[in-house]
Amino acid sequence: MIESALMDNIHEELAKDTQLTQFNQKVHASGEAKWMVGEALQEEVPTPVISLSLMKRNTS
Repeated sequence: MIESALMDNIHEELAKDTQLTQFNQKVHASGEAKWMVGEALQEEVPTPVISLSLMKRNTS
């Protein structure tokens, strides 16, 4: 099973409000992906999918 902070957040919000009537269209980032991409750059490990995903998330 793969766990993620995003899925945990979605589960918590749905438990509070099944219709998401209070959802403000924003999901806060934990910074984990940004940290991982930074570490990968320092170690010269390519992470193209994760890096692009992070960039796409930041533009949304």
